[in-house]
Amino acid sequence: MQTNANTWHLIHAPKDSSGCDAPEEVVLNLQGVLWKHDLPPFTAHATSTSKQLKYLRQSVSLTGLGTPYFEASMKALTNIYVLFSRFVPADKLQACAIMGKYGEHVSMDASNRYFTTRKDNPMEKHIPFDSDVDPNGILERAAGGSAYIHSEHNIVRYYERVKSTMDSKYNCIPPVRFRDGDIIEVQMTILLVPLLHGQFKMMTTLRSLTLVDTTFSQVTITLKRKIGYRDEDIASTREKLTSRMDIGDATPRGGNGDQEAIEQLD
Repeated sequence: MQTNANTWHLIHAPKDSSGCDAPEEVVLNLQGVLWKHDLPPFTAHATSTSKQLKYLRQSVSLTGLGTPYFEASMKALTNIYVLFSRFVPADKLQACAIMGKYGEHVSMDASNRYFTTRKDNPMEKHIPFDSDVDPNGILERAAGGSAYIHSEHNIVRYYERVKSTMDSKYNCIPPVRFRDGDIIEVQMTILLVPLLHGQFKMMTTLRSLTLVDTTFSQVTITLKRKIGYRDEDIASTREKLTSRMDIGDATPRGGNGDQEAIEQLD
């Protein structure tokens, strides 16, 4: 754990080449089925004077349809929430809101805002929006002259995993490629942020999305609408999903130090 301006970060501290601690923020990897999303391209109206500018964000919600791998990941996130609860007064931590329900199954939400406040991040530089994110320049114009910037912290990267007989590679893709029902991999960081009246809230920050498999997109959308599928049909889809998912829990990327940080929470 490490705090910066009253914001708590989940970190690990591997040794560098000289044997000194080199703190790194833990990045969690989680696979699941995308069942709801609000991703670029951004085409809504926004101005630099809008009070809602700082709340604009991209987001995803995913579920494991009851697979044990996803359930184990949710347990790990619950353990992180418990860990954070030891760093603030018990009555000041809001209930964990990043996990919810998709029908009878547990789901998880991850998001990232398009903007960062200049006041809270005076050393950050504005990075122009990519055309795949802001094709009409709406967000770029809104940032001009406002109290907000689009920083490195706000960037979400999008990939597609392509498997070959030898290995897998990751290609950059535009965010418009993602659809409800896709199997995706999320990379995210976990924060404990201060709110009004001394309250705190655990939040996820979306860092990247990887398109893993599109085979079941249409099937999952049909299940969501509940059009005449029997229990055995859902069980069959869940079994196929399990066979295509590669990870067993919320796995941090970056080496053994990350894995140890999560194992200590169980």
